[in-house]
Amino acid sequence: MSHTINMLAKRNIQKYKKHYLIVLIVLLIVSTFIFSSFFIVDNLYQMKKNYHISTYGSWYTRIENIDEQT
Repeated sequence: MSHTINMLAKRNIQKYKKHYLIVLIVLLIVSTFIFSSFFIVDNLYQMKKNYHISTYGSWYTRIENIDEQT
């Protein structure tokens, strides 16, 4: 059964080479765009983080024992 399916798939790919090539190119372009967008977003986050650290410094606050008089 799988041999028959493999032969049918092989003939289908050979018959429609142009169609499969176009689909492959579109998939490569879309995947490249998605990967690039994730890389750009991460890069922008790191740039913004470095800018804030260089401008304001790196500090943390902690508030404890809050009551009505504070």
